[in-house]
Amino acid sequence: MPDVFCHPTPDDSPARRTPPASAPHEVYPEPHLHPSAAELTMRISIRARGLELSEELRDHVMGRLSFALSRVSPALHRVDVTLEDVNGPKGGIDKVCRIRLRGAGLRELVVEERDSDVAVAIDLASSRAGRTVLRAAELRRQR
Repeated sequence: MPDVFCHPTPDDSPARRTPPASAPHEVYPEPHLHPSAAELTMRISIRARGLELSEELRDHVMGRLSFALSRVSPALHRVDVTLEDVNGPKGGIDKVCRIRLRGAGLRELVVEERDSDVAVAIDLASSRAGRTVLRAAELRRQR
């Protein structure tokens, strides 16, 4: 997984800062990973509703997204991940991972997966998001 840092400082140094507890977790790729990273930085935002967004869960989301979107990350500007427990403590297949992708020349894409385990929902949604962006890019090239 590439090195990432949260909320760059005004002088754009790669200092690491922890976001406030109420703010979504936003991650920016290191500028040296792509030659034109200034224009192609992918911003990732992770939010949780009805779930505790632990450091392990953030790491899991980042790992899966990094892998699934590695081939298409230069084309994406923003990725918003929402994790939600729809029924609360009632249980059932109610953990939702919704990934909203925005990129240059691509219409907004939304992928949603449900499972009783939030980690499985993240895995399914991440891999589906990667396939969806590749398919959208291929359709755009054919036009």
